[in-house]
Amino acid sequence: MKCKRVNEMAFDPGQHRNVVNPQRKQWIESGGGDLSKILPDLSDAEQTYIEMVTSAAYQQLLNRFKHYTKQDPSSINLPQLVTSVQSALHQLSIIEKDHKERLEQICVDTVLNLPEYAMVKEAYHNDEVRLDVQLGPAELQLTMPEEDDENNLQPEEQLNEELFEELVDADDPRVLRRRFANLLIQGNASLKFYLFNLVTKDLQKINPSLPELYGIVSTLVQLGQWMMPPGIEELAAQTPEAQMGSEEVIPQDDKYTIKVRAICFPYLLHELVKGIDEWASLSEDQKEGMKQDSFTKETEDMLVGPGVVQTIAAYLPADKLYLLPLVKKKVIALSRDEVKSVLKHTPEGEEIMETIIDESEYDWDTYKKQSEPQEPEEEPGSEYDPDLDYDIEDEYRKDPYDPDN
Repeated sequence: MKCKRVNEMAFDPGQHRNVVNPQRKQWIESGGGDLSKILPDLSDAEQTYIEMVTSAAYQQLLNRFKHYTKQDPSSINLPQLVTSVQSALHQLSIIEKDHKERLEQICVDTVLNLPEYAMVKEAYHNDEVRLDVQLGPAELQLTMPEEDDENNLQPEEQLNEELFEELVDADDPRVLRRRFANLLIQGNASLKFYLFNLVTKDLQKINPSLPELYGIVSTLVQLGQWMMPPGIEELAAQTPEAQMGSEEVIPQDDKYTIKVRAICFPYLLHELVKGIDEWASLSEDQKEGMKQDSFTKETEDMLVGPGVVQTIAAYLPADKLYLLPLVKKKVIALSRDEVKSVLKHTPEGEEIMETIIDESEYDWDTYKKQSEPQEPEEEPGSEYDPDLDYDIEDEYRKDPYDPDN
């Protein structure tokens, strides 16, 4: 099996050393704390797996930042970044308020038309899963419970609280699978921040400045994840207006509704991908633990997760990306040692992935035979231009959003 190996290089911020928070850099170089219990060890003692998978993503982000903002990353500090985000979001709120329904529909169309979501698209059109996607404030209760309120928690909330603790029991598969599942969910959603490039013409019809503003907001927010000291997320979570979006998978009768809210279009795409991946990853032994995530670990997952998702997706040929949700769910169900073998591309890991891909193809064929999908109606105005400089099938093999590609 031929698959792309992640470029082996230690994390190096290069000439923009002042951009990365020193504590964040130390966390990366130390192996990522509890993530080191999930991710493989490398033979090179001077390198951690997290250094390897974050290096390229960080450099690509700097390129995007320079492309969209026309600024040198070293010239901006965290207070300036926050002010710039607020300014861009204010402009977007004025433009988007009269086009909410149109943007919400474009969001659904764009995500469901991705090759990896072919099964989700069929399930949606067969009313097996429902989507509630709206531009607006986050609607989940995002405030984490105080420690001294532990006795007042409901049973399911108590279980969540226990799962949020450090991975003391490394042998508990529920904890490890929940952590790994969220790493993949956040990572895949982070890879989709720039999907708005697929529908540039639609967005320009609404307002010619939208694509540029979306690029500015996306790069500023992502750069902020590198600049923030670990733990500041918990403080920001106490301010409702600081929440960019929310997603929730809600059981209703024998179906699930994926409820998504976000304050601007790029985050609506991001949150919808998160919601779909959470729904696709649900299993009985971890669903309670996947309902929420601690804010600090969410940032960690968004920094490390993209490279991990790319590593898994690279096992799939471009014409089989539709199997990715099934493949990821099966990888999540593996033991810790098996996951490490897959991510490290050992011979055992490659054999495991060959079996998983074969099983996923069988599951897909079985689903197709059992379901009777209805032909979806053509949605007006959602234009997919194959000539755009954006190769969605190559999404996991190189950076499709890098303006230099």
